[in-house]
Amino acid sequence: MTIAVLLIELTALAGLATAGCGLVLYFRDRSCSQTDTECAGVQRSPRGRLFGVPNTAIGIVYYVGVIVAFALPESGLAQIARGAAALASLAAAALSIFLLWSLMAITRRACRVCLAGNSINLFLAGLVMGVLAVDQP
Repeated sequence: MTIAVLLIELTALAGLATAGCGLVLYFRDRSCSQTDTECAGVQRSPRGRLFGVPNTAIGIVYYVGVIVAFALPESGLAQIARGAAALASLAAAALSIFLLWSLMAITRRACRVCLAGNSINLFLAGLVMGVLAVDQP
């Protein structure tokens, strides 16, 4: 495992932890802290769900998929899984750009879980695309 792949795995784990925290907050209807209700309000907004599914639940599936794709030993299956992870990371990055814009321009709330998750998505997309670009023959 290269350093770059290890960095992808660790970043995906950070995303998984953030998404897990967000999902708990979503279902328990709690805020990021005792005095801050921003996260709960943002997560319950229309942009907090995609096709009725909480963004954090989609994130959990995405991060697990990335972790599995880059943990597979080199094979044809690993190449297919990494290609799928690359497409998913581009989709996650595009959605994150929209959600960050929406957070600042429309909802105008400071959700730390949202900011962390979207930032991780952008960073992870860059890592995945960079590793795949370098690994191309």
